[in-house]
Formats: sequence, structure tokens, C-alpha cells
Amino acid sequence: KRHAVYHKVVKKRRTLTEDGGVMQQRDREIAESHARDAAQSGDEYDKLVAEGMQYGSKHDWRRAARTYREAIALRPDDPVAYYNLGSVLSNSGHKVESAQRFLDAKDRCPVGSKLWAQATAQTFDKLRLEQCAEVAKPE
Repeated sequence: KRHAVYHKVVKKRRTLTEDGGVMQQRDREIAESHARDAAQSGDEYDKLVAEGMQYGSKHDWRRAARTYREAIALRPDDPVAYYNLGSVLSNSGHKVESAQRFLDAKDRCPVGSKLWAQATAQTFDKLRLEQCAEVAKPE
């Protein structure tokens, strides 16, 4: 079952990355939606995650990474900020740390959940890279 979920996630990611600008617009819309929800909830963690998403949608990787790290400091057991930080680091070329953050996200997700499958797929993709050979592999 886990294997099938993994392949679904990989196939969907490949499809989504092929359309370029449409994805960037979609990312902005999702970031704006999360920002509205976070403002209504008043939760500082949610606000930081939404802010990180907004920076990421504008390709401001450094600010996005800093914001996700602040969110992680507030809630170290929540996988969402780890996953988003992994994405930002990957986009900015920091593949080794990206692999580590995806592993952190995977370890904090319920096994078999959608986010677990996404984090597992991202981890696998990064760990196959030669530069990630020294990253501790999951068991």
C-alpha cells in the first residue's frame, strides 16, 4: 500500500511541475488562502507557515527558510514546516539539508498519510543524489 501511495505522489508531482507558470500562480493563491486562515485563527505557528508560503511563492527562498525555521522552533513536532522548509531548500539548491528536512517531516507524519507519502517521495528523490550520500538513510 505504501509503495502505491508513493508512486501516486511521484506521478502527480511530475505532472504538476510540467506546467510552469500555472503552478506559481496556484502557489500564490494557496499562500494567500493560508494567510487568511492564519489571520483568522490567530495562531502564531500558522501565521509563520503562511508567511513562509508567501515568500516561497515569490521565490524569496532565504526569507521563506528563515520563517519556516521560526515555525519549527514554535512547534518542533509538527511536520508541515519541516516539509515546506525542505521544499524551499531544494528550490534554492541546498539538496543535502533539504533531504534532512524531508526526513524530519516524514518521521513526524502518521505512516500512510498523504504528507508522509509526499515527504517519503521527496526524501527518496533527494537521497538518490550523489551530494546526499552522507545523509543518514531511513531504516
